Amino acid sequence: MLFGKKQNKQIDPLQTIIDNIVIDAGLSNLPEADMLAFKSNLEMQFNRRIGLIVVDNLPEEGIKEYGELLQESEFPDISKLQNLISKYIPNFEEKLKNGLDEFIEEIMQSIKK
Repeated sequence: MLFGKKQNKQIDPLQTIIDNIVIDAGLSNLPEADMLAFKSNLEMQFNRRIGLIVVDNLPEEGIKEYGELLQESEFPDISKLQNLISKYIPNFEEKLKNGLDEFIEEIMQSIKK
């Protein structure tokens, strides 16, 4: 998980994205329980997609190291994960942005159906 829960009262970028999706999709009036479930589901889907973006851009040796991190913990230490990404994926921020923009578009199309 690249984005996690709020740490040191910093803004969580993933929660900001999810909040914007809720607003843009006109779902702000969902009952609280439904809203929590929807946001939790979106967070899980985003984290999966981020993991796929990482794996899709890692060379074989990087995938091996990533697997080792996941064996240590389902949610690897963020600094170890960032080091792995820096080591193996040039321009990761751009690849992440493009992948998440595409995913957000898929989500919005799905909601509007």
